[in-house]
Formats: sequence, structure tokens, C-alpha cells
Amino acid sequence: MLVSLFRELPSLQAATSASSSACLSLARVYVSLHRLLAVSGPHPVLGTAETYAALSGELFRMIHRRLGRAELGLTERALLTETLYTLSSETSVVRRPTQAAVCESCVQVLMQLFEAGASDGLNQEEALTSLCHVLESYFYPEAEEDDVWFGFLASTLGHWCETLSAEGAWPGLSSAQAWRRLSALNRYSYLFLRTSYDAEAVRACRHYQEVMPKAPLAVTGLGRYLEACLPGHLYVLPDESLSAVTDSLIRLSAAFPLRSDARLRGLSYAIEGLCAMRLREEFYKDFAPIGEEEKAR
Repeated sequence: MLVSLFRELPSLQAATSASSSACLSLARVYVSLHRLLAVSGPHPVLGTAETYAALSGELFRMIHRRLGRAELGLTERALLTETLYTLSSETSVVRRPTQAAVCESCVQVLMQLFEAGASDGLNQEEALTSLCHVLESYFYPEAEEDDVWFGFLASTLGHWCETLSAEGAWPGLSSAQAWRRLSALNRYSYLFLRTSYDAEAVRACRHYQEVMPKAPLAVTGLGRYLEACLPGHLYVLPDESLSAVTDSLIRLSAAFPLRSDARLRGLSYAIEGLCAMRLREEFYKDFAPIGEEEKAR
């Protein structure tokens, strides 16, 4: 199935005219395949880990140029900055100093815009959550307690936990938005080895996992659900749930036009899920995620 989806990709190399959405999707593909091939070795169709390290370098430079556009909205800018960190940290053993400097300068621009009170219209939730993801990458691996922005990150996550309902829900928030918050909470836990918000994050993950089957199927919501609960996170999807989400993403992707950004987005999430399942067979077979532990009781 992974090879079949790979062959559906419109192009492995991002065109200079590619949209931000396409750039984000290709980054997801590059990182997922790099992780898999770095462990399993070269594949006759998928290629090598080195292939995706090189493609990631090209995409990094393209995204950096895009971030030079003054007209970018806060959410788009934050998502692209987050992706710079992912490309630089997930496709090499040691981050390149030049890429680290680029990432830091892009974060500084983002901070300045937020300090100046820049608005993103109806996407304030998306902008804030994406900023939290960026700040986690920016401060990793050291939690800088005295830094005002680390304090902002911790207080934002704390506020999210305080506003959870008894059932573990955020009233008025969509499932897709909730999973982005939960992804940030999960990352905070393992990036900084802190359990401050673990109980609330697990409670919310359980709630939103329970209601997912009742929610309308959509690529973005399912993709965020998958990414928030991949192996290695605080709350991890059981095997059957990870497989079911990936199957749904494959079906939904097929409904979009060939070579469209929407189809590429769905394919990228599905490829991420399939790569995660293969990696789990290698690395996580002895790891019992929270969901699995509960079933064994």
C-alpha cells in the first residue's frame, strides 16, 4: 500500500510555484519516508534516506524564501516556520548551523508580529496553537524558565488544561483544533520531560478519541488526530486505531482531483500513518501505549 500511494504523488520535488499547503504536505512525506528508510534501508521504489535529506534541504530553502513575503498571515507563517524546524531536525543526525540560524530568525519575526498585536482574523486559534508548536521547537531541548516566551508557552498550555470540561472537552472547539492543541501538549511532555499537563492531556485525548467515530470524516481532522497520537508521544493510538485512521485517509484522498493540493494533503497524512505503522513493528513492538494498557486490564 505504501508503494501504491507513493506512486500517486504528483511529484517528489516541490515546484517554485507550489502553494504553502503543498510545501507542508511534501515536508510530511519527506520526513516520514526519511525516518522509515533510515531504519529499513534503501528501497527499490521509495529510494533512500539520503534522497529525502536532499529534498528536505531544497524544500527548506524554498520555504525560507516564502517566509520573506510580508503578506503572509500569522497562521501560515507559523506553520511554515514549524515546518522549517521539522525539516532541519528530522532529516539529519545533527542540525546544520546555517539552518538553525534561519529557524531562529524566522521565530524572531513571528514573535515580533505577535508582540505588535498582529491579527489573523478568524484563525486566531490556529495562529496561537501553531505558535506554541514553534516555541516548543525553538526552546528544545532546554526549558528556559526565565524567558518570557517560554513563560507564554507554559501559561498557554496551562490555560488550555484549566478550561477543559469534566469530560475532557474544550467547548466550542472543533475536533481538528482540539487535536492541534493536544499535539502541542503531547510534545511538551516528551520534549522537556515534564508531566505538568499529562493528566489533562490524556483525559482530553481519551474524550476526543471516543467522539472521533461520530464526527464527520475530513482529511485535516483525521490527519491531526493521527499526528497527535503517533508512536513516541504521550498518548499513542492502538494498532487498530492507527490502521483505521490511515485507511480512512486513503479513502478520502481518492475523492479529490489528481494533482490537487487536497489530494496531496490526504496522501501525505496516509503515508505518514503507513510509515509509522512500519516503524512501530521495528521500534515500538515492546512499547505498550496508554490505549493498549487499558485494553489489557
